[in-house]
Amino acid sequence: LGQNGYTSPLVAVQFENLTKHVIILIQCTLQGVKNIDTDPVTFEILLD
Repeated sequence: LGQNGYTSPLVAVQFENLTKHVIILIQCTLQGVKNIDTDPVTFEILLD
């Protein structure tokens, strides 16, 4: 954001007991932040 000392947020998630060949859809959104107009981040996980 152009502010000194600002670092981007970091999120870590651990999935346990994933089933092979099943797609897991994940969507991350910002909540509780005012004046934010961003699209959610969406991705898929597939364990071969």
